[in-house]
Amino acid sequence: MLCALQESGQEAGLGFRFALLVAGFRSLCVAHARFYTPQPLAMPTLHVFGDADRVIPAPLSQDLLSVFHSPQVITHPGGHYIPAGAAQKRAYIQFLEQFLSKGAVGSS
Repeated sequence: MLCALQESGQEAGLGFRFALLVAGFRSLCVAHARFYTPQPLAMPTLHVFGDADRVIPAPLSQDLLSVFHSPQVITHPGGHYIPAGAAQKRAYIQFLEQFLSKGAVGSS
């Protein structure tokens, strides 16, 4: 929902350029339906979810992918947690590096 508000410019004060969604899912609240338009959001996103998640089942997270134009996805065989293995860390870094600007703290 915040991604839709950011992209539409409807909410002053938002200023993020990407989103990292862990076990994300569509809200089923009728009042939130306006955030899920047929036109996919251009906001760059990285979606992380577990195939065996029993809190937010994987099909709910998979359904959210269609809201975004080119979602990047990391899945893992586990449950409701953020995977922190070497492969996942590399994927997180690769996604985040595209948003670092020259002169940012820690960049060269």
